[in-house]
Amino acid sequence: MAKLPIQTLRSKLGKFASETSAIAAVEFAIVMPMLIILIVGGAETARFITTSRKITNLSSSMAALLAERTTAVALNDLMFTFNSTLVTFPQILKDAAANGVPWQYDIGVTLSSIRFTPTVAGCASGCTYKASVIWSAGSTGQRSCIVPPSSTPDATSPSLSTLPQDVFTSGTIVVADVSFTYRPVFGSRFVPTAVLKRSVYLQPRYIGEIDFDASGGGLGSLGKVC
Repeated sequence: MAKLPIQTLRSKLGKFASETSAIAAVEFAIVMPMLIILIVGGAETARFITTSRKITNLSSSMAALLAERTTAVALNDLMFTFNSTLVTFPQILKDAAANGVPWQYDIGVTLSSIRFTPTVAGCASGCTYKASVIWSAGSTGQRSCIVPPSSTPDATSPSLSTLPQDVFTSGTIVVADVSFTYRPVFGSRFVPTAVLKRSVYLQPRYIGEIDFDASGGGLGSLGKVC
């Protein structure tokens, strides 16, 4: 007696379910793409975190170099501070070469000195303050001498036109603004670039105000004295 079509189908499905000779290959084919994604994603995440930390360290070290000054800064002093990028963040050379630009233009570094004065002249207590730029230098941008930096909430992303509200007080500060465009190595067609921005604000440690000494040469295209 011939088997019914449904019985034939059940028989074949039973044999297929009991077959184990190719299970490992099928499982490998299913799991392998997921493993590759996890490995590549983990490597890219680690690279991003490392780069982010180095940008933070770079901005901190630059601000510290300025804050520890005992005299006004000159052009050579600023060039030394800018060039410290190559020590703290050496991979900038490789990234700049890949993008076909000098390293100074592959990363945004701006150094500035900021002065705070009371909004109301002669204020002695409970004062509010306004900021003004003393000087600012950077190969890819500087803080404005004309438009004073505005106060923004502390959690706001850093920019060359703002300062966090907590730094608005009497005296002066130095600021190191650093921005870098992170480009993923793996999956660059699917993962977008990310701009890492870090700004560090420090009060001068040994003198009241970090001025610019133009006796050895001005800032030229690097910046401006306000």
